Amino acid sequence: MRSDSSRGNPLPVFPAWSSDGLTIYYKGSDEEGTASFWAVPVWGGTPRLLVRFDDPTMRSNRIEFATDGNRLFFTTTRQESDIWLMDLTPP
Repeated sequence: MRSDSSRGNPLPVFPAWSSDGLTIYYKGSDEEGTASFWAVPVWGGTPRLLVRFDDPTMRSNRIEFATDGNRLFFTTTRQESDIWLMDLTPP
């Protein structure tokens, strides 16, 4: 995802209207793939950063989210892997 280089903000993905219709919430990600949630008034203005996922082990990979105007609801994933080690001995 590219960012809006004139402002340094991520371009919007999956926008959602607030219940009062005065704010648009959206998710974006920067050039490094770091996800964040933003809010911007419908009449324009500077987007306001709400959440940024700085921890590389805790990511928000899905674009879907919901809001009630006070809280954001979204899923997170944790990057995990299992490593197995085995010693091989000749018979």
